[in-house]
Amino acid sequence: MKRNRPLALLTLTGGLLRLYQLGTQSFWLDEVRTIFTAILPLGREMYHSSFSPPLYYWFLHFFLTLGQSETLLRLPSALAGVASIPLFHAVGRRFVGARPALAATVLFSLSPFHIWYSQEVSNYSILLLLYLISFLCCFRYLEKGKRADLAGSAVAMGGALWIQYATVFVLLAQALIVFYELRYDRRRLVSWLVCQGFLGLFLVLPLFLTHYLPGVEIWKTTNPFYLTVRPGSYLLFAVPYAFYAFLFGQSFGPALSELRRQSAFAAMRGYEAEIAAAVLVFGVIGICGLVAATRNKEVKRIALFLFLGVPTLLSLVYSGKYGIPLNPRYLIGVFPPYLMLLGLGWDHLPARAHLRKGFGLAALFLVAWSLHGLYWNPRYAREDARAAARFLENQVEPGDQVLVLSSYFAAFPMKYYAGDKLEIHSFSLHERVQEEALEQMLRDWQDVPRVWFVSSRYWENDPEGMVRERLTETRRECQRVVFPGVEVTAFCRR
Repeated sequence: MKRNRPLALLTLTGGLLRLYQLGTQSFWLDEVRTIFTAILPLGREMYHSSFSPPLYYWFLHFFLTLGQSETLLRLPSALAGVASIPLFHAVGRRFVGARPALAATVLFSLSPFHIWYSQEVSNYSILLLLYLISFLCCFRYLEKGKRADLAGSAVAMGGALWIQYATVFVLLAQALIVFYELRYDRRRLVSWLVCQGFLGLFLVLPLFLTHYLPGVEIWKTTNPFYLTVRPGSYLLFAVPYAFYAFLFGQSFGPALSELRRQSAFAAMRGYEAEIAAAVLVFGVIGICGLVAATRNKEVKRIALFLFLGVPTLLSLVYSGKYGIPLNPRYLIGVFPPYLMLLGLGWDHLPARAHLRKGFGLAALFLVAWSLHGLYWNPRYAREDARAAARFLENQVEPGDQVLVLSSYFAAFPMKYYAGDKLEIHSFSLHERVQEEALEQMLRDWQDVPRVWFVSSRYWENDPEGMVRERLTETRRECQRVVFPGVEVTAFCRR
Protein backbone atom coordinates (compact mmCIF):
# COMPACT_ATOMS: atom_id res chain seq x y z
CA MET A 1 0.00 0.00 0.00
CA LYS A 2 2.78 2.41 0.94
CA ARG A 3 4.49 1.63 -2.36
CA ASN A 4 1.50 3.04 -4.24
CA ARG A 5 1.33 6.32 -2.33
CA PRO A 6 3.86 8.23 -4.48
CA LEU A 7 2.02 7.19 -7.65
CA ALA A 8 -1.35 8.14 -6.14
CA LEU A 9 0.08 11.53 -5.15
CA LEU A 10 1.52 12.09 -8.63
CA THR A 11 -1.79 11.13 -10.24
CA LEU A 12 -3.69 13.51 -7.96
CA THR A 13 -1.22 16.34 -8.62
CA GLY A 14 -1.24 15.71 -12.36
CA GLY A 15 -5.04 15.57 -12.35
CA LEU A 16 -5.34 18.93 -10.58
CA LEU A 17 -2.87 20.52 -13.02
CA ARG A 18 -4.82 19.21 -16.02
CA LEU A 19 -8.18 20.41 -14.69
CA TYR A 20 -6.93 23.77 -13.41
CA GLN A 21 -8.04 26.68 -15.67
CA LEU A 22 -9.41 24.15 -18.15
CA GLY A 23 -11.87 26.58 -19.72
CA THR A 24 -10.10 29.86 -18.97
CA GLN A 25 -8.52 30.40 -22.38
CA SER A 26 -10.53 30.67 -25.57
CA PHE A 27 -10.44 28.01 -28.27
CA TRP A 28 -7.53 28.56 -30.64
CA LEU A 29 -7.25 27.82 -34.35
CA ASP A 30 -6.71 24.05 -34.31
CA GLU A 31 -9.43 23.52 -31.72
CA VAL A 32 -12.01 25.42 -33.75
CA ARG A 33 -11.06 23.60 -36.94
CA THR A 34 -11.62 20.35 -35.06
CA ILE A 35 -15.01 21.54 -33.78
CA PHE A 36 -16.11 22.72 -37.24
CA THR A 37 -15.22 19.30 -38.65
CA ALA A 38 -17.08 17.50 -35.87
CA ILE A 39 -20.20 19.64 -36.41
CA LEU A 40 -20.54 18.37 -39.99
CA PRO A 41 -23.08 15.61 -40.65
CA LEU A 42 -21.73 12.08 -40.44
CA GLY A 43 -20.80 10.99 -43.92
CA ARG A 44 -18.53 11.81 -46.82
CA GLU A 45 -18.23 15.55 -46.07
CA MET A 46 -16.93 14.95 -42.54
CA TYR A 47 -14.89 11.96 -43.64
CA HIS A 48 -12.85 13.99 -46.11
CA SER A 49 -12.83 17.35 -44.32
CA SER A 50 -9.62 16.56 -42.44
CA PHE A 51 -6.39 14.74 -43.24
CA SER A 52 -6.60 13.02 -39.83
CA PRO A 53 -8.59 9.78 -39.51
CA PRO A 54 -12.20 10.28 -38.41
CA LEU A 55 -12.63 8.40 -35.11
CA TYR A 56 -12.05 11.40 -32.84
CA TYR A 57 -14.37 13.56 -34.97
CA TRP A 58 -17.09 10.93 -34.71
CA PHE A 59 -16.76 10.93 -30.93
CA LEU A 60 -16.78 14.73 -30.75
CA HIS A 61 -19.80 14.92 -33.08
CA PHE A 62 -21.96 13.20 -30.47
CA PHE A 63 -20.23 14.83 -27.49
CA LEU A 64 -21.15 18.26 -28.89
CA THR A 65 -24.80 17.52 -28.16
CA LEU A 66 -23.97 18.09 -24.47
CA GLY A 67 -22.80 21.67 -25.07
CA GLN A 68 -20.00 23.75 -26.56
CA SER A 69 -18.30 25.41 -23.60
CA GLU A 70 -14.51 25.41 -23.47
CA THR A 71 -14.46 23.42 -20.23
CA LEU A 72 -16.85 20.73 -21.44
CA LEU A 73 -15.23 20.10 -24.82
CA ARG A 74 -11.74 19.92 -23.30
CA LEU A 75 -12.83 17.58 -20.52
CA PRO A 76 -12.32 14.27 -22.46
CA SER A 77 -8.72 15.24 -23.22
CA ALA A 78 -8.14 16.19 -19.58
CA LEU A 79 -9.56 12.91 -18.27
CA ALA A 80 -7.46 10.95 -20.78
CA GLY A 81 -4.43 12.88 -19.58
CA VAL A 82 -5.10 12.00 -15.94
CA ALA A 83 -5.69 8.32 -16.78
CA SER A 84 -2.36 8.26 -18.66
CA ILE A 85 -0.29 8.94 -15.51
CA PRO A 86 -0.63 5.52 -13.78
CA LEU A 87 -0.52 3.79 -17.18
CA PHE A 88 2.73 5.57 -18.01
CA HIS A 89 4.20 4.36 -14.72
CA ALA A 90 3.08 0.78 -15.39
CA VAL A 91 4.64 0.80 -18.87
CA GLY A 92 7.78 2.54 -17.61
CA ARG A 93 8.38 -0.13 -14.96
CA ARG A 94 8.54 -2.75 -17.68
CA PHE A 95 11.01 -0.73 -19.76
CA VAL A 96 13.41 0.72 -17.17
CA GLY A 97 12.49 -0.64 -13.72
CA ALA A 98 10.53 0.65 -10.73
CA ARG A 99 12.61 3.57 -9.43
CA PRO A 100 13.53 5.11 -12.82
CA ALA A 101 9.87 4.74 -13.86
CA LEU A 102 8.74 6.68 -10.80
CA ALA A 103 11.24 9.45 -11.57
CA ALA A 104 9.98 9.57 -15.16
CA THR A 105 6.39 9.68 -13.90
CA VAL A 106 7.24 12.82 -11.91
CA LEU A 107 8.22 14.51 -15.18
CA PHE A 108 5.17 13.09 -16.95
CA SER A 109 2.67 14.26 -14.33
CA LEU A 110 4.19 17.78 -14.27
CA SER A 111 4.86 18.00 -18.02
CA PRO A 112 3.69 21.34 -19.49
CA PHE A 113 3.68 19.62 -22.90
CA HIS A 114 1.25 16.91 -21.79
CA ILE A 115 -0.84 19.38 -19.77
CA TRP A 116 -1.24 21.60 -22.85
CA TYR A 117 -2.66 18.76 -24.94
CA SER A 118 -4.73 17.55 -22.00
CA GLN A 119 -6.38 20.99 -22.08
CA GLU A 120 -7.10 21.10 -25.80
CA VAL A 121 -9.94 19.93 -28.02
CA SER A 122 -7.71 17.56 -29.96
CA ASN A 123 -6.92 13.87 -30.23
CA TYR A 124 -3.36 13.88 -28.88
CA SER A 125 -4.09 13.20 -25.21
CA ILE A 126 -6.45 10.34 -26.10
CA LEU A 127 -3.96 9.07 -28.68
CA LEU A 128 -1.17 8.84 -26.09
CA LEU A 129 -3.54 7.04 -23.70
CA LEU A 130 -4.21 4.41 -26.38
CA TYR A 131 -0.47 4.00 -27.03
CA LEU A 132 0.14 3.35 -23.34
CA ILE A 133 -2.75 0.86 -23.13
CA SER A 134 -1.43 -0.97 -26.18
CA PHE A 135 2.13 -1.20 -24.84
CA LEU A 136 0.96 -2.27 -21.39
CA CYS A 137 -1.17 -5.06 -22.89
CA CYS A 138 1.67 -5.98 -25.23
CA PHE A 139 4.15 -6.41 -22.36
CA ARG A 140 1.63 -8.37 -20.33
CA TYR A 141 1.24 -10.68 -23.33
CA LEU A 142 5.01 -11.05 -23.53
CA GLU A 143 5.09 -11.90 -19.81
CA LYS A 144 2.07 -14.22 -19.50
CA GLY A 145 0.96 -15.09 -23.03
CA LYS A 146 -2.73 -14.33 -22.41
CA ARG A 147 -4.79 -13.81 -25.56
CA ALA A 148 -6.92 -11.16 -23.83
CA ASP A 149 -3.81 -8.99 -23.53
CA LEU A 150 -2.94 -9.66 -27.17
CA ALA A 151 -6.43 -8.56 -28.24
CA GLY A 152 -6.32 -5.54 -25.95
CA SER A 153 -3.04 -4.38 -27.45
CA ALA A 154 -4.37 -4.75 -31.00
CA VAL A 155 -7.68 -2.99 -30.27
CA ALA A 156 -5.96 -0.04 -28.57
CA MET A 157 -3.45 0.35 -31.41
CA GLY A 158 -6.25 -0.04 -33.95
CA GLY A 159 -8.18 2.77 -32.26
CA ALA A 160 -5.06 4.92 -32.35
CA LEU A 161 -4.68 4.21 -36.09
CA TRP A 162 -8.18 5.59 -36.62
CA ILE A 163 -7.17 8.75 -34.76
CA GLN A 164 -3.70 9.54 -36.16
CA TYR A 165 -1.77 8.18 -39.17
CA ALA A 166 1.59 8.58 -37.39
CA THR A 167 0.46 5.60 -35.28
CA VAL A 168 1.87 3.44 -38.08
CA PHE A 169 5.38 4.41 -36.95
CA VAL A 170 4.63 3.51 -33.33
CA LEU A 171 3.04 0.24 -34.45
CA LEU A 172 6.17 -0.65 -36.39
CA ALA A 173 8.32 0.03 -33.30
CA GLN A 174 6.06 -2.22 -31.25
CA ALA A 175 6.26 -4.93 -33.91
CA LEU A 176 10.06 -4.88 -33.86
CA ILE A 177 10.01 -5.10 -30.05
CA VAL A 178 7.70 -8.14 -30.19
CA PHE A 179 9.85 -9.84 -32.83
CA TYR A 180 12.93 -9.31 -30.69
CA GLU A 181 11.33 -10.47 -27.44
CA LEU A 182 9.65 -13.54 -29.00
CA ARG A 183 12.44 -14.55 -31.36
CA TYR A 184 12.72 -17.91 -29.54
CA ASP A 185 8.99 -18.40 -28.87
CA ARG A 186 7.45 -19.33 -32.22
CA ARG A 187 3.99 -20.21 -30.86
CA ARG A 188 3.31 -16.83 -29.28
CA LEU A 189 4.93 -15.02 -32.19
CA VAL A 190 2.56 -16.74 -34.64
CA SER A 191 -0.42 -15.79 -32.45
CA TRP A 192 0.74 -12.18 -32.45
CA LEU A 193 1.18 -12.20 -36.26
CA VAL A 194 -2.33 -13.61 -36.78
CA CYS A 195 -3.76 -10.89 -34.54
CA GLN A 196 -1.85 -8.20 -36.46
CA GLY A 197 -3.19 -9.65 -39.70
CA PHE A 198 -6.76 -9.15 -38.51
CA LEU A 199 -5.83 -5.64 -37.36
CA GLY A 200 -4.52 -4.79 -40.82
CA LEU A 201 -7.36 -6.41 -42.73
CA PHE A 202 -10.28 -4.98 -40.79
CA LEU A 203 -8.93 -1.63 -39.59
CA VAL A 204 -5.86 -0.47 -41.50
CA LEU A 205 -6.82 -1.46 -45.05
CA PRO A 206 -10.31 0.16 -45.02
CA LEU A 207 -8.85 3.36 -43.56
CA PHE A 208 -6.07 3.42 -46.16
CA LEU A 209 -8.40 2.92 -49.13
CA THR A 210 -11.30 5.15 -48.10
CA HIS A 211 -9.59 7.99 -46.24
CA TYR A 212 -5.81 8.13 -46.61
CA LEU A 213 -5.55 7.97 -50.41
CA PRO A 214 -8.35 10.53 -51.03
CA GLY A 215 -6.85 12.68 -48.27
CA VAL A 216 -3.45 12.78 -49.98
CA GLU A 217 -5.06 14.11 -53.17
CA ILE A 218 -6.93 16.79 -51.20
CA TRP A 219 -3.74 17.77 -49.36
CA LYS A 220 -1.83 18.23 -52.62
CA THR A 221 -4.38 20.78 -53.86
CA THR A 222 -4.84 22.73 -50.59
CA ASN A 223 -1.41 22.64 -48.94
CA PRO A 224 -1.00 26.18 -47.48
CA PHE A 225 2.02 28.02 -48.84
CA TYR A 226 3.34 28.93 -45.39
CA LEU A 227 3.89 25.25 -44.55
CA THR A 228 6.45 24.91 -47.30
CA VAL A 229 8.44 28.14 -46.94
CA ARG A 230 10.54 26.90 -44.02
CA PRO A 231 14.24 26.57 -44.83
CA GLY A 232 15.56 23.10 -45.55
CA SER A 233 17.63 23.19 -42.36
CA TYR A 234 14.40 23.20 -40.34
CA LEU A 235 14.39 19.41 -40.11
CA LEU A 236 17.84 19.45 -38.49
CA PHE A 237 16.37 21.29 -35.49
CA ALA A 238 12.97 19.56 -35.45
CA VAL A 239 13.93 16.62 -33.22
CA PRO A 240 16.05 18.60 -30.69
CA TYR A 241 13.23 21.14 -30.47
CA ALA A 242 10.69 18.34 -29.98
CA PHE A 243 12.72 16.92 -27.08
CA TYR A 244 12.96 20.45 -25.64
CA ALA A 245 9.18 20.88 -26.04
CA PHE A 246 8.51 17.51 -24.37
CA LEU A 247 10.05 18.96 -21.19
CA PHE A 248 8.79 22.54 -21.28
CA GLY A 249 5.91 22.69 -23.74
CA GLN A 250 5.54 26.12 -25.35
CA SER A 251 5.92 28.13 -22.14
CA PHE A 252 9.68 28.32 -21.59
CA GLY A 253 12.10 30.46 -23.55
CA PRO A 254 10.86 32.01 -26.81
CA ALA A 255 7.11 31.91 -27.41
CA LEU A 256 5.79 29.98 -30.38
CA SER A 257 4.89 33.22 -32.17
CA GLU A 258 8.51 34.38 -31.88
CA LEU A 259 9.76 31.12 -33.38
CA ARG A 260 7.31 31.42 -36.28
CA ARG A 261 8.12 35.04 -37.11
CA GLN A 262 11.90 34.67 -37.28
CA SER A 263 14.73 32.19 -37.32
CA ALA A 264 15.34 30.00 -34.29
CA PHE A 265 18.65 31.71 -33.48
CA ALA A 266 17.07 35.17 -33.60
CA ALA A 267 14.14 34.04 -31.44
CA MET A 268 16.48 32.66 -28.76
CA ARG A 269 18.16 36.04 -28.15
CA GLY A 270 17.38 37.15 -24.63
CA TYR A 271 16.68 33.60 -23.46
CA GLU A 272 20.25 32.29 -23.55
CA ALA A 273 20.59 31.82 -19.78
CA GLU A 274 17.45 29.73 -19.24
CA ILE A 275 18.03 27.66 -22.39
CA ALA A 276 21.64 27.00 -21.34
CA ALA A 277 20.44 25.91 -17.87
CA ALA A 278 17.88 23.55 -19.43
CA VAL A 279 20.44 22.06 -21.83
CA LEU A 280 22.97 21.58 -19.02
CA VAL A 281 20.59 19.96 -16.52
CA PHE A 282 18.65 17.71 -18.86
CA GLY A 283 21.64 17.13 -21.14
CA VAL A 284 23.61 15.58 -18.27
CA ILE A 285 20.59 13.53 -17.15
CA GLY A 286 19.97 12.38 -20.74
CA ILE A 287 23.60 11.31 -21.28
CA CYS A 288 23.52 9.37 -18.01
CA GLY A 289 20.34 7.71 -19.23
CA LEU A 290 21.95 6.63 -22.49
CA VAL A 291 24.97 5.24 -20.65
CA ALA A 292 22.79 3.44 -18.10
CA ALA A 293 20.58 1.96 -20.82
CA THR A 294 23.59 0.35 -22.50
CA ARG A 295 25.07 -1.01 -19.25
CA ASN A 296 22.12 -1.96 -17.05
CA LYS A 297 21.03 -5.52 -17.84
CA GLU A 298 17.64 -5.01 -16.16
CA VAL A 299 16.68 -2.33 -18.67
CA LYS A 300 14.98 -3.46 -21.88
CA ARG A 301 17.40 -1.32 -23.82
CA ILE A 302 16.65 -2.73 -27.27
CA ALA A 303 12.92 -2.18 -26.74
CA LEU A 304 13.52 1.31 -25.32
CA PHE A 305 15.73 2.40 -28.24
CA LEU A 306 13.29 0.94 -30.77
CA PHE A 307 10.37 2.76 -29.13
CA LEU A 308 12.33 6.01 -29.18
CA GLY A 309 14.20 5.73 -32.46
CA VAL A 310 11.88 4.11 -35.01
CA PRO A 311 9.00 6.65 -34.88
CA THR A 312 11.49 9.53 -34.76
CA LEU A 313 13.43 8.38 -37.82
CA LEU A 314 10.33 7.52 -39.87
CA SER A 315 8.66 10.83 -38.97
CA LEU A 316 11.75 12.67 -40.19
CA VAL A 317 11.72 10.77 -43.49
CA TYR A 318 7.99 11.36 -44.01
CA SER A 319 8.25 15.04 -43.09
CA GLY A 320 11.19 15.58 -45.43
CA LYS A 321 9.48 13.80 -48.33
CA TYR A 322 6.20 15.73 -48.14
CA GLY A 323 7.60 19.07 -46.90
CA ILE A 324 5.46 19.06 -43.74
CA PRO A 325 7.06 20.78 -40.72
CA LEU A 326 7.70 18.24 -37.97
CA ASN A 327 5.71 19.71 -35.09
CA PRO A 328 6.57 18.18 -31.67
CA ARG A 329 2.99 16.92 -31.31
CA TYR A 330 3.52 14.69 -34.37
CA LEU A 331 6.22 12.92 -32.34
CA ILE A 332 4.02 12.38 -29.29
CA GLY A 333 4.54 8.63 -29.71
CA VAL A 334 8.18 8.99 -28.57
CA PHE A 335 7.30 11.22 -25.61
CA PRO A 336 7.00 8.24 -23.17
CA PRO A 337 10.34 6.53 -23.97
CA TYR A 338 12.11 9.90 -23.90
CA LEU A 339 10.93 10.58 -20.34
CA MET A 340 11.76 6.98 -19.35
CA LEU A 341 15.31 7.54 -20.57
CA LEU A 342 15.54 10.70 -18.44
CA GLY A 343 14.16 8.86 -15.41
CA LEU A 344 16.81 6.22 -15.93
CA GLY A 345 19.47 8.90 -16.23
CA TRP A 346 18.48 10.63 -13.00
CA ASP A 347 18.44 7.32 -11.12
CA HIS A 348 21.99 6.56 -12.26
CA LEU A 349 23.49 9.93 -11.34
CA PRO A 350 26.12 9.57 -8.60
CA ALA A 351 24.56 10.00 -5.15
CA ARG A 352 27.72 11.46 -3.63
CA ALA A 353 28.01 15.19 -2.96
CA HIS A 354 24.20 15.40 -3.31
CA LEU A 355 24.63 15.38 -7.09
CA ARG A 356 21.46 13.38 -7.73
CA LYS A 357 19.38 15.60 -5.44
CA GLY A 358 20.87 18.73 -6.96
CA PHE A 359 20.04 17.76 -10.53
CA GLY A 360 16.59 16.58 -9.47
CA LEU A 361 15.79 19.90 -7.78
CA ALA A 362 17.18 21.86 -10.73
CA ALA A 363 15.01 19.85 -13.14
CA LEU A 364 11.90 20.43 -11.01
CA PHE A 365 12.67 24.15 -10.77
CA LEU A 366 12.93 24.50 -14.56
CA VAL A 367 9.69 22.56 -15.11
CA ALA A 368 7.94 24.69 -12.45
CA TRP A 369 9.17 27.81 -14.24
CA SER A 370 7.57 26.54 -17.42
CA LEU A 371 4.32 25.71 -15.58
CA HIS A 372 4.22 29.29 -14.29
CA GLY A 373 4.45 30.51 -17.89
CA LEU A 374 1.77 28.06 -19.00
CA TYR A 375 -0.81 29.25 -16.48
CA TRP A 376 0.02 32.89 -15.82
CA ASN A 377 2.16 34.41 -18.60
CA PRO A 378 -0.09 35.76 -21.41
CA ARG A 379 2.85 35.62 -23.82
CA TYR A 380 2.48 31.84 -23.93
CA ALA A 381 -1.33 31.75 -23.93
CA ARG A 382 -3.56 30.64 -26.79
CA GLU A 383 -4.69 33.46 -29.10
CA ASP A 384 -7.68 35.07 -27.37
CA ALA A 385 -10.18 35.18 -30.23
CA ARG A 386 -13.04 35.15 -27.71
CA ALA A 387 -12.01 38.45 -26.10
CA ALA A 388 -11.26 40.06 -29.48
CA ALA A 389 -14.68 39.08 -30.87
CA ARG A 390 -16.52 40.40 -27.81
CA PHE A 391 -14.60 43.66 -27.96
CA LEU A 392 -15.45 44.17 -31.63
CA GLU A 393 -19.12 43.37 -31.05
CA ASN A 394 -19.27 46.36 -28.69
CA GLN A 395 -17.13 48.71 -30.79
CA VAL A 396 -17.98 48.18 -34.47
CA GLU A 397 -20.55 50.66 -35.74
CA PRO A 398 -22.60 50.66 -38.98
CA GLY A 399 -20.32 51.45 -41.90
CA ASP A 400 -17.16 50.11 -40.24
CA GLN A 401 -15.27 47.21 -41.80
CA VAL A 402 -13.41 44.37 -40.04
CA LEU A 403 -10.29 42.91 -41.67
CA VAL A 404 -8.72 39.84 -40.04
CA LEU A 405 -5.23 38.48 -40.66
CA SER A 406 -4.32 35.64 -40.84
CA SER A 407 -7.02 34.18 -43.03
CA TYR A 408 -7.01 30.94 -41.02
CA PHE A 409 -7.60 32.95 -37.86
CA ALA A 410 -10.48 34.72 -39.64
CA ALA A 411 -12.02 31.53 -40.99
CA PHE A 412 -11.95 29.60 -37.73
CA PRO A 413 -11.56 31.23 -34.27
CA MET A 414 -13.01 34.64 -35.19
CA LYS A 415 -15.83 33.09 -37.18
CA TYR A 416 -16.60 30.73 -34.31
CA TYR A 417 -16.83 33.46 -31.67
CA ALA A 418 -18.24 36.28 -33.80
CA GLY A 419 -20.78 34.12 -35.63
CA ASP A 420 -23.28 36.26 -37.55
CA LYS A 421 -22.75 39.30 -35.33
CA LEU A 422 -19.82 40.61 -37.36
CA GLU A 423 -19.05 40.70 -41.07
CA ILE A 424 -15.43 39.64 -41.33
CA HIS A 425 -13.17 40.19 -44.34
CA SER A 426 -9.97 38.28 -45.02
CA PHE A 427 -7.69 37.22 -47.86
CA SER A 428 -7.31 33.93 -49.70
CA LEU A 429 -6.95 31.08 -47.22
CA HIS A 430 -4.05 29.30 -48.91
CA GLU A 431 -2.01 32.13 -50.42
CA ARG A 432 0.20 35.04 -49.50
CA VAL A 433 -1.57 38.42 -49.50
CA GLN A 434 -1.57 39.79 -53.04
CA GLU A 435 -0.73 43.48 -53.40
CA GLU A 436 -3.38 43.99 -56.10
CA ALA A 437 -6.14 42.56 -53.89
CA LEU A 438 -5.03 44.72 -50.96
CA GLU A 439 -4.98 47.92 -53.05
CA GLN A 440 -8.43 47.16 -54.44
CA MET A 441 -9.78 46.61 -50.93
CA LEU A 442 -8.34 49.91 -49.71
CA ARG A 443 -9.87 51.78 -52.68
CA ASP A 444 -13.26 50.23 -51.97
CA TRP A 445 -12.99 51.32 -48.34
CA GLN A 446 -11.89 54.90 -48.97
CA ASP A 447 -15.03 56.35 -47.39
CA VAL A 448 -15.33 53.81 -44.58
CA PRO A 449 -15.26 55.58 -41.18
CA ARG A 450 -13.11 52.96 -39.49
CA VAL A 451 -11.26 49.83 -40.57
CA TRP A 452 -10.80 47.42 -37.67
CA PHE A 453 -7.64 45.43 -38.33
CA VAL A 454 -7.39 42.21 -36.31
CA SER A 455 -3.87 40.78 -36.46
CA SER A 456 -3.01 37.29 -35.22
CA ARG A 457 -0.61 34.77 -36.77
CA TYR A 458 -0.10 37.30 -39.57
CA TRP A 459 3.02 35.46 -40.75
CA GLU A 460 0.79 32.80 -42.29
CA ASN A 461 -0.43 35.16 -45.04
CA ASP A 462 1.57 38.36 -44.69
CA PRO A 463 5.06 37.67 -43.32
CA GLU A 464 6.34 41.08 -44.49
CA GLY A 465 3.57 43.01 -42.70
CA MET A 466 2.36 44.66 -45.92
CA VAL A 467 -1.26 45.03 -44.78
CA ARG A 468 -0.48 47.02 -41.64
CA GLU A 469 2.05 49.12 -43.53
CA ARG A 470 -0.49 50.13 -46.21
CA LEU A 471 -3.21 50.84 -43.64
CA THR A 472 -0.78 53.07 -41.74
CA GLU A 473 0.10 54.95 -44.94
CA THR A 474 -3.50 55.57 -46.02
CA ARG A 475 -5.22 56.05 -42.65
CA ARG A 476 -4.46 57.17 -39.12
CA GLU A 477 -4.44 54.83 -36.15
CA CYS A 478 -7.15 55.90 -33.69
CA GLN A 479 -7.37 52.97 -31.26
CA ARG A 480 -5.40 49.85 -30.36
CA VAL A 481 -6.18 47.03 -27.93
CA VAL A 482 -3.97 44.01 -27.33
CA PHE A 483 -5.20 40.61 -26.16
CA PRO A 484 -3.03 37.48 -25.77
CA GLY A 485 -1.85 36.67 -29.29
CA VAL A 486 -4.29 39.14 -30.91
CA GLU A 487 -3.97 42.83 -31.70
CA VAL A 488 -7.02 44.90 -32.66
CA THR A 489 -6.31 48.28 -34.28
CA ALA A 490 -8.85 50.83 -35.50
CA PHE A 491 -7.74 52.89 -38.52
CA CYS A 492 -9.80 56.05 -39.08
CA ARG A 493 -9.93 58.31 -42.10
CA ARG A 494 -7.21 60.97 -42.12
